[in-house]
This record gives sequence, C-alpha cells and structure tokens, in this order.
Amino acid sequence: MLGFSKLLWLYFVEVVLLLLAEGNSNSDVTNKTLGARTSMMLEKMFNGYDKRLRPDFGGASCKINISLHVSSMVPIKEIDMEVTIVMFFRQHWTDSRLAYGPSLGIPKIKLLGNIVDQVWLPDTFFINDLSGAKPSKDFLFELTEDGRITYSHRKSLRLYCPMDLRKFPMDKKICEMDFESFSYDVRDVFYSWLNQDPVQIDNKVQIPQFMLMDWRLKFTLHEYTTGNFSRLSAVFRFKRQLGFYLLQEFIPTVLIVALSWVGFWIDERSVPARVSLGITTVLALTTLMFGIQASLPRVGHVKAIDVFLMGSFIFVFATLIEYAIICHLLSIHQTTSEVSDTFHQVFEGKQVELQKRRGNRKHDSLLSNFRSRFFGKRISDVNTGQASSVHQGQRCRIDQHCRKLFPMAYVLFLSIYFVVYYFADF
Repeated sequence: MLGFSKLLWLYFVEVVLLLLAEGNSNSDVTNKTLGARTSMMLEKMFNGYDKRLRPDFGGASCKINISLHVSSMVPIKEIDMEVTIVMFFRQHWTDSRLAYGPSLGIPKIKLLGNIVDQVWLPDTFFINDLSGAKPSKDFLFELTEDGRITYSHRKSLRLYCPMDLRKFPMDKKICEMDFESFSYDVRDVFYSWLNQDPVQIDNKVQIPQFMLMDWRLKFTLHEYTTGNFSRLSAVFRFKRQLGFYLLQEFIPTVLIVALSWVGFWIDERSVPARVSLGITTVLALTTLMFGIQASLPRVGHVKAIDVFLMGSFIFVFATLIEYAIICHLLSIHQTTSEVSDTFHQVFEGKQVELQKRRGNRKHDSLLSNFRSRFFGKRISDVNTGQASSVHQGQRCRIDQHCRKLFPMAYVLFLSIYFVVYYFADF
C-alpha cells in the first residue's frame, strides 16, 4: 500500500512538471509570435513612410508639446554671462502614419536603434545656446497605438544670460531658455507647453553662491521675414547668497580699514611705524579690489562692490593724508623755532634784544595758541625759553579727534550702503 502511494505521488509530480514545461513553451511561442508580429507591423508601417514630410502634411499644423526635467545646474559665470543647464528634454506629438492600432494588444512600445533616423523629428533649436551641442545618443522613443510619440533625450546647454551687476553681490539674476523651430512656422509646427507639470526641477539641484527662487513659462510669437514662429521660454530667477562674499570681501575689508586706525594711537614722531602701517593697509585693500575685479566682466555701470571697496579705500587713504598733515604742521613748528633761535644768535645788544622780545611776544603767543590747539602743551627749553618737543604725557589733538571721527563716519557709510543696496529694489 505504501509503494502504491509513492508511485501515485511521483506520477503527480511528473504531470505538474509536464504542464509547467508546456506553459513555458506556449509563453515563449507567444512572445516570439508577438515580436514577429511587431516587426512585421513596423516594416509595413515604414513602407512608404517619408520622414521628409511632417505629420498631416498640407493640413493642420503639427502641435508639439514640450516638457523638461532639470537634473543639474552648473555655477553661473558672471565673467562670461552664461549658465549651464543639464536636463532631459521631452517632445510630444502625434504622427498618424505611425498609428498601429489595438491589433497588437500593446498600448505603447519603446523603440531604440536607428529609429530616430527613420521618422520625422521636430527641428527644435535653442536660440541662446552657446554650445551648439547635438542631442545625446541616449534617448527615449515611445510610440502609442494611436500614433502618439514621446521623444526624450539628454541635453547640456550653455545659455547666454545677460546680467545687470549694479547690485552685485546683493543682486538677483533672471536667465531664460528660449527655443523654437528652425524652419517650420506656425502654419506647419506649433509649440506649446505640456498641460501637466511641464517643468520639473530635481530636488538635488544645488547651485554654488545662488538659490533658485522660482521659474515661469512663456509663449510668444516672433515675426521674421520667413514667417511667424512660435517660441517657448522658461524663465529662471536666481538669488545670490551673500555668505561667500561676506567672508571673502566684506569682513576682510572692514578689518583692514579698522587696522588703519591703529595709527591714531601711535606717537606722531614714530614716522616709520605709521607710514609703514598706512602703506600696508592701502596695498592690502588694493589687492582685494583687483582680486574681485578679475572675476567680473568689464561692464560700463558701477557695481555695488565697487562702491564698497572704493569707499573703504578712501577711508584708508585718508589716514595717510591725516598723518601727512600732522607731519607738515610739525615741520612748520620746527622751522619757526629754528628761525627764532637764529634771531637770538645774530642780534645781540640790549635794545635789539628788547625789541626782538617785544616783537616775539606777540609771535610766541600766536605760536603757542597754534601749538596748544593741535599738539597740546609744550615744555620750555632751558636755554632759549622756546617750545621744543612734545611732552610725553600729551598727544596730538588731531589724532584724538580722528579716533572718534573715522569710526563714526565709516559706520555711517556702511549703514547707508547696506540700506541702499540690500533693501532697495532697483
């Protein structure tokens, strides 16, 4: 009895394996038959197909629906005024000559190989593209049973983007991507955006120094001598991120200007120290100015960064001028003292000396007022009775006033600058 059950079980397994083998064989036969039927259908469909003629030639214009998916954006180059966009460009249209009907039982098929060389394709070209790159060999060609075609390929475009740099680096950029048919006017080909999600931006798109704020779509008709052409435009709006320039330009410049004020606390008789400090700050700021200008185009208008750097340069240069004025006043005082000593040595005699003293009293009083106004109190010389040198406890009053005047004026300049260029919209 046990042997009979075992034989029955083996027979059942054999029958199942035979049925599975037969099913796979039928499936392979079906797939081979479907492939053969599709190949025959394509050969029949392309028999007599002329790709030189657009769909519905002589009738209504062929409507091309456009959609695109932006995968990346390369950093915007201000010096070349261009932006590079990498995207999947998709075109949708209907060619009734390629409608194969529901006989195959497949709603849509994807074709590769040399299919793009056998069918009619729109001659879409990008007006502001500087690269002139041809479509990639990697493409998607999808055909539905009613002749609806989806043609998608990857494109890398270097788009010319005119830029207004008046508010640089606190500016916003608007870059357009314009395209139309090269040879077909609106009577033959009409472009329009796809109704559902015509433009998609990848979530991983990050642009150094910029942030993509939004985008909008446009449709325009352009009239040429050869006819009216439909043009589609995708307008992207970018906002520059200030962090890079804040760390590389603004903060170092402010620190250099503040460093130039250290000279107000250095003794005015320390000529090498104050002159070397002033020249160093001027050269450092000049290097920053040339560095930022090398990465920007030579435009005719004044940029915001130019105003900031030039204003800061004027403050640094003013510290050198301030010390030059002090040195000039010190030389006048020294020359006056030497002339007074010479008169004391040449003219001897009591009457001459008395007249000299009477005449010098008025002169000495004026000189004393001049010295006390700009240089503070002086020590009387033991031999001549005239002012000779600066007291160790006294400092130049010009420096004392500049310690407050320069920082206050620079803070006022920075306040007006950022209010005008950061908050104002022009």
